[in-house]
Amino acid sequence: MSHSLRRRVLVLVALTAFLVCLPQLASARFSGQQQASLSVGTAGMVAPSGVTGTYTCTRSGFSEGISVTITSVADPGPAGASYPLVLTGGNAPRATATAATSTSTTTLSTSGLIDLGSTDYTLTVTSRIGGWTGDPLVRTITCPAAQTRTGPL
Repeated sequence: MSHSLRRRVLVLVALTAFLVCLPQLASARFSGQQQASLSVGTAGMVAPSGVTGTYTCTRSGFSEGISVTITSVADPGPAGASYPLVLTGGNAPRATATAATSTSTTTLSTSGLIDLGSTDYTLTVTSRIGGWTGDPLVRTITCPAAQTRTGPL
């Protein structure tokens, strides 16, 4: 055999051995199983669990007014919510506002309503994040006939 032929044969044998051994070097196996440690869940919008503040009912002749000051909202839902507030009396919204945070002091008031008897007002507090809203917290405030009243929510 000539020298160049021998070299070609050796290169061919080496190349073949390399190609045969290469897949065995590159293979991988899993030796055991493990549980994933990541869990994914969703936050739920829920009704606020409480509201702190005061109300004042005022009377002047036949005219009635109410002022409601909210100082905090207890919210077990996700952080970062704002709180739309609606004060309804006589089946009609009388005042609306939005508390920017759960500790924002916000006042709703109305006056000049002609009313001779006692009036039930409804305060509705809802938590909102973006376009999502939870169930409302509802408090009823009764303003008595012919007298001023102040009290906690």
